[in-house]
Amino acid sequence: MPKKFTKLTKPKKRLAAKALCAGITLGVLILWIVSFARSGNPYNLFQVITEKKNNDGSVDITQENVPYTLQVEFGDVILDEAQREKKLIVLTQKGTVPVQAEKKGLFKWKVFSQTKYMLFHGVGSYSVDLAKVKDTDIIVDAKNQVIEIHIPDPVLSVEYIPEDTEFLDSSNGILRFGEMEITPEMMTALETTGKEALRENFEKDESSMDTARKYAALSVKEIFEPVLKKQIDSAVEEANDQYAIPPYYSIKVIVGNGQD
Repeated sequence: MPKKFTKLTKPKKRLAAKALCAGITLGVLILWIVSFARSGNPYNLFQVITEKKNNDGSVDITQENVPYTLQVEFGDVILDEAQREKKLIVLTQKGTVPVQAEKKGLFKWKVFSQTKYMLFHGVGSYSVDLAKVKDTDIIVDAKNQVIEIHIPDPVLSVEYIPEDTEFLDSSNGILRFGEMEITPEMMTALETTGKEALRENFEKDESSMDTARKYAALSVKEIFEPVLKKQIDSAVEEANDQYAIPPYYSIKVIVGNGQD
């Protein structure tokens, strides 16, 4: 005898439909969780793999809906920015050197001699000419996401500040009195000596050059980090792809023959 089927009422139909939707949703969720647990990639469930046969018999395999790191070109952008910056002053220091002028006096005897002591002041500036950076000085390592920028060593320039010159008391022989007079000719020669002494004083200070190199590396990083970010943001906007992951590049600056 055939079985009789009970006709479902409308409430029971709605309940059955909801149960069916819930079952399908639960099944998809379980598959997604298993996919994520195995690979750690929540997109695996939704990957679409397609094959395209070419005329030469080769096959191109593409996989859609997969996050990928966006490729960005930096070389020309960095070079253009370097050319724009040109001379970059990275360190400025004050310097002081003692200078003395001497008059031997009558018969060149010490008893008639005079000596005038002065302090010459100046400023030493260390700068890097970024205009000298060439395209071969910029190395982009896309695999490790590192950009290496080679820049020249800082160059020292010394400025003598004549208005800061200090004139100290004269030292006279026992038969010489009063302050020693400095003629314009003497002052010109003393200034030449003072400028040379200032430069030698700065050049002997190796710690200042080391500091200038460190500041040069930091300054170049500060200049180019926003440039890289702007270039990456522009590339992401142009790609207009939700699966495109913007790369993070670190900057390594090589100053002269040293390291950053």
